[in-house]
Amino acid sequence: MFKITTKSKYRDLSSYSKIYYVLAVGIFISILSFVLYQGFIVTLTMVVCTIVAYILLSRKPRDILIIMNEKGLTVDEDFIEWNNCIGWASVELSDGTLEFVVETTTLRKRFWYFYMSPTQRGMKEFILELGKFLPYMEDIPAKDLVHNIMKN
Repeated sequence: MFKITTKSKYRDLSSYSKIYYVLAVGIFISILSFVLYQGFIVTLTMVVCTIVAYILLSRKPRDILIIMNEKGLTVDEDFIEWNNCIGWASVELSDGTLEFVVETTTLRKRFWYFYMSPTQRGMKEFILELGKFLPYMEDIPAKDLVHNIMKN
């Protein structure tokens, strides 16, 4: 049995001032549309969408406990059997953080993302353990479109 703690998200986006610009621009556009078009529904929709976007972007990354054994992978109390996993891939991001993607066939969640620092203790063992149970996939086609959009 192997255990390691990783992050659920790449960065803490709430520390960036650009999120506040997104909020300000969204509210400004909604107020402007109300003044120009007298569209209360449009204004309300834009304000709600801006607030929801802000809430989603400002969530802090949390620690995830990953446990691997012969039967499967446990990610924060969610158990995935190895026969439900297709493979895994790893991508090095611009600041050196490693993103691990595990593709599954489950309906609940198709991709599991984990983020680790290259100097994190136990990372090498994590890669070796994961490689014992799942094939490494150079390319996960379904993930690439979303990942390329997020990187750019």
